Amino acid sequence: MRKLRAGPPSPALVVAALALVAAFAGTALAGPATTAKLDKKEKKQVKKLAKKQASKQIGARFPVDAGDIADGAVSADKLSAGVLGSAIAWAEVNSDGSLERSRGISSANVQQSGTAGYCFRNLDFEFQTALATPTHNGDAHEFGFPGAAVAATPNVGGLCSAVDNTELSVVTWFNGIGTTASSYSKQPFAIAFFN
Repeated sequence: MRKLRAGPPSPALVVAALALVAAFAGTALAGPATTAKLDKKEKKQVKKLAKKQASKQIGARFPVDAGDIADGAVSADKLSAGVLGSAIAWAEVNSDGSLERSRGISSANVQQSGTAGYCFRNLDFEFQTALATPTHNGDAHEFGFPGAAVAATPNVGGLCSAVDNTELSVVTWFNGIGTTASSYSKQPFAIAFFN
């Protein structure tokens, strides 16, 4: 086996090492020396110039400023479906399955089924997930906590087996105060669909 023998460094290695040392020393010396020599007026000018350049870059990336939009000019109905962070469709569903208000969902898309099921069918959009939450039904005599849940499968437990083209089902219930068990019952809820 051949032994490695340390010889004198090649001229290229010496030049590279010197260039590396000069590069690090040059930046280390240039930084403090240039800022230390600036007086108060020059420092103020540098800050002003830096802010101006930063504003130009921000303006190039975000051309519309909040001050450019009048109050009330942008409302939910003016936003296109799929805007980041907004629902592509939503509805407030009454306990009988009728719609109080909605966007992207019509009464033909919702059918109440069984004791506490709501079937969403023939939707005109594709969605990744949905969120349902109970709303107040206005019954003053009920004390407790309503609940609503989106089923992981469109026809969980046969809930929407009689409803053709079901794409999503929601089940609702009511927990009365002082009871330990939930009872499935028709409850109003709001639902939102997201991409």
